[in-house]
Amino acid sequence: MAVLGMLVAAQCLAGPYDGAWSCNETGAGWSTSFVVAVVTRSSDNQTAYGVVAIEPGQTEYGYGIGYFSGSVFSGITHEGRQFTITVSGNSASGSTEVWNGSTFEPVTLSCFRIW
Repeated sequence: MAVLGMLVAAQCLAGPYDGAWSCNETGAGWSTSFVVAVVTRSSDNQTAYGVVAIEPGQTEYGYGIGYFSGSVFSGITHEGRQFTITVSGNSASGSTEVWNGSTFEPVTLSCFRIW
C-alpha cells in the first residue's frame, strides 16, 4: 500500500520539497527511522506529510499539515502538536513532540531526500 500511495503522490507533486524523505526521529534515549512522503496542493500551497514506510515491528505512524515559508515547513501533527522543519538542499532538520504512551515528548528530526 505504501508504494501505491507514493506513486499517487508523485503524480500530484507541486512544491519544491515534494517527494520521499528518509527521516530519523530522536527522543530521550531512543531513536527510530521511517520514510515520509511530502505533497503540496497546488491550489493553495498547503503541504502535508505522511509516514509511508517503517521498519518491521515499529509502531511509528502519523501525518502533519502546514505550509512552507521559504525553506521552513511548519504546521500541526495528527496529534495536535506543532512541528517545524527547515530544509537545506536535500537535507532537513526540525522538531516536534510525540506521544510516548504517557506524555508528549520533544523529539528532533533529521531527514534527507531519497526521491
